[in-house]
Amino acid sequence: MLQVALIPYLTAGDPNLDTTAEAMRLLDTCGCDIIELGVPFSDPIADGPVIRVRIKIDSASVKSFVELHLLHS
Repeated sequence: MLQVALIPYLTAGDPNLDTTAEAMRLLDTCGCDIIELGVPFSDPIADGPVIRVRIKIDSASVKSFVELHLLHS
């Protein structure tokens, strides 16, 4: 039997952490099976071109995510 799943991808902190949290809640409410949360990295060579460009546009998202992690460590 073929099974499918809805697995959206979000970049953490893009455009900010509040929007990321709101998007995750909305996706969960909509019934997504899994939400893939990408952690921004200052040199995202393993990511695809769209993600690399987006992180370069908003490098503050990297700083925001690191700050969040440090606050909750």
